[in-house]
Amino acid sequence: MKKINIAIITGGVVAERSVSLKSAKVVYKHLSRKKYNRFLVDFDGKNFVEMKSKKKLSKSDFSFRKDGKKIKIDLAFLMLHGSPAEDGRLQGYLDILGIPYTGCDHFVSGLTFDKQACKTFLRNYKVPMVDSQLIRKGEKTDLKRIKKMGLPLFVKPNKNGSSYGITKVKTITEVAPAIQKAMKYDNEVLVERFIKGREFSNGVFQ
Repeated sequence: MKKINIAIITGGVVAERSVSLKSAKVVYKHLSRKKYNRFLVDFDGKNFVEMKSKKKLSKSDFSFRKDGKKIKIDLAFLMLHGSPAEDGRLQGYLDILGIPYTGCDHFVSGLTFDKQACKTFLRNYKVPMVDSQLIRKGEKTDLKRIKKMGLPLFVKPNKNGSSYGITKVKTITEVAPAIQKAMKYDNEVLVERFIKGREFSNGVFQ
């Protein structure tokens, strides 16, 4: 039986690069060698590079040459954290090439990566949402409005993951420094009222 060529796409040039590389190694380790040809592919911001051979993948068909043979990818296993995978851009590119991939499509990825956009979308379906305020780079912060939400608050980048740039603030004087910290990771910052409770992650497999 012919083995399936799987590209485990990892790396990136975002704060979560190290998390992505670790995640990809776990996937590489547990994918069956008998069923799959596994290739770790690093995205360096401009190119996709097969990490063992150091060969760049063609942007026209996502292939590369190994031992004089053309290797075509049958499936992309997305282990990139942050952009361009979690915001849907990579999925859109793979859709154009006709290469299947793991995870959701470009629309769902783009929507859920933008926390404020996702909250706005879900409100249309009567899903309860915690009070929040979106602050864009260069805008004046309305501390009076923020204070009305109640303390403590969470200040976080609107489009980022793995808890980078997040601060739990307990006093109003801590808000401005927390916003500056979050702005290092995104041009938009979300200030949300804290809710005490348990957190659940629910994986969905199709």
